[in-house]
Amino acid sequence: MAKWMRSLLGAAAIGAALLVSACGGGYRAMLPGSSSSMASISDDDDPFRVDRIADPCADVSGEVDFRWWGGHIRGALQEETIAVFEARYPNISVRAQPAPLDGYWDKLQIEATAGNLPDVFVVNEAWLAALISGGVLADLAGGSAVDLTGFDDDALFSAVRGGSVYAVPAGGKAPVVLVNLDILAEAGVVVPDDTAWTWADFLEVSALVSAAGLANGHGERVYGLSTFGAVAEARFWAHQSDGGMFDPSGELRWSESSVREFLGLARDLVDSAATPVANLQQELATVGPAESLMAQGRSAFQFAWSNQVIGVTEFTDGINIGVLRLPNISNSDGGYWVTPTMFFAQSNSASSPAAAACFLDFLVNSPDAALVMGVDRGVPLNSELRAIVVPELEGDSAVVAHFMDEILNSNNSQPDYLPELNDDLGRMIAVQVESVLFGLTTPGAAAASLHSNLRDSIS
Repeated sequence: MAKWMRSLLGAAAIGAALLVSACGGGYRAMLPGSSSSMASISDDDDPFRVDRIADPCADVSGEVDFRWWGGHIRGALQEETIAVFEARYPNISVRAQPAPLDGYWDKLQIEATAGNLPDVFVVNEAWLAALISGGVLADLAGGSAVDLTGFDDDALFSAVRGGSVYAVPAGGKAPVVLVNLDILAEAGVVVPDDTAWTWADFLEVSALVSAAGLANGHGERVYGLSTFGAVAEARFWAHQSDGGMFDPSGELRWSESSVREFLGLARDLVDSAATPVANLQQELATVGPAESLMAQGRSAFQFAWSNQVIGVTEFTDGINIGVLRLPNISNSDGGYWVTPTMFFAQSNSASSPAAAACFLDFLVNSPDAALVMGVDRGVPLNSELRAIVVPELEGDSAVVAHFMDEILNSNNSQPDYLPELNDDLGRMIAVQVESVLFGLTTPGAAAASLHSNLRDSIS
C-alpha cells in the first residue's frame, strides 16, 4: 500500500499539494492541523435546531430499508457502519440494499411514482431537485430526529426549499488535479505552483510533457493530460467565469462566451497533443479508475474529485502521485468551491419514520459512523463532526481530509446550484465536446448549441 505525505517541493512548492510516495511502510501525514471555515449556525439563530436533552432514539423501534450505490470497499464500510448503529440501537434493524449505479436513478423514479421508495437512500445532486418537486421526501427540519445544527447554509443549500430541508450531505468534495510526479521529473518539467497557475499554464505544461516522447513500462505513449471536457470541469469553469452554471433561481448563468472558451481549450489540448485524440478520449470517458491513463502510467495529469483520489491511487502502486488545485481562468485566487458528494434522504412514506430519521441522523452526525466511513463519501460538511473526526483519521483518509480543510479555509465562493433539468447535463456537455474534438463543428458553433440546450433544459 502507498504511503501518503504532505510535501513542499523546493522553489516549486505545491500550494495545497498531497504526495503519495511509492515507498513501503506505514502511513505518515505531514500536515498541520487546521480549523474549518464553515462555521456552524448558532443555536439561537438556527431554525432547524433539535433539542437533545436525551437521546431521542433510545426508545425507538422499527425496520429501515437503506439503499446506496458503490463498490466493494464502500459496501464493506457501510455494512460495518450499520453494525455499529444496530449495536447502539438494538430495537432498530437496518436492511441493506446495496445497488449498482447503473440503473439506480431509473429504479428510484419507478419507486417514487409507485410510492414505495426505500426508507433512507443515497441520492446525487442531479436527482435531488426532481425528488423534492415530486413531493416524495420527508422534511427533516423541525420535529425530525435528524440534527442539522452542524451544517451551515451553504452545505444544505441544494436541499432547502421554503424553509424545509429534504436531504443532508453525505460529505463534501472538491475538484482536483492528480499529477504523476515521476513523469514530470522524467520530462524535465517543474511541478506547477497550484496557487497561481492558469489554464494557459496548464495547456503549456501538458503539451511539454507530451512533446517529451515518453512511454510507460509497456511502451505505450505518455500524454500530458488524460481527458478534458467532463461535466465536473465544465461546472468548475463556469464557477470561475460566471459564479456558477445556474443561479439560485434556476436561470442559466454560464455565458456563451465562456462556453466557447471552455470548448476552445478542449480543442487546443488536442491540437497541441497535450491530450489523446478524440476517439481515445471518448473511450476513456467510460472506464473505471484501473483503466485510466493515470493508473497505466500514461498521463502526467488527470482530473478527479477529491473523494475519488483514494480509488484512483489504489491502482498506482510504484508511482509517485500528487494532488493539485485546478488552474484558474486568470492568476487570481477565485472560483474554487466545495460541493456535496451526494445526499442522504428519507422517504415520506417510510414504514417507521422515527427509526428512519434516527438512522439518517447517525449517518451524518455520529463520529463513530464518520470514523468508519473515512472520506469515502467526502469530508464531513458537518463542521462540528469534522472537527472531531479529522484529527482521528489515519493514512489516506487523513491526508485527503486535511487537503479539503485547506480548500475549505481558502474558499470564499458561493454554492453552485443545479436545478431540475429535462435532459442529462453530462450528456449535453459530452455531445458538444465530442463534436469539437472530432472536428465536426467549431467551438463557437458548439457553444451556441450547448448554451441554447442548457437554457431550454431548465424545468
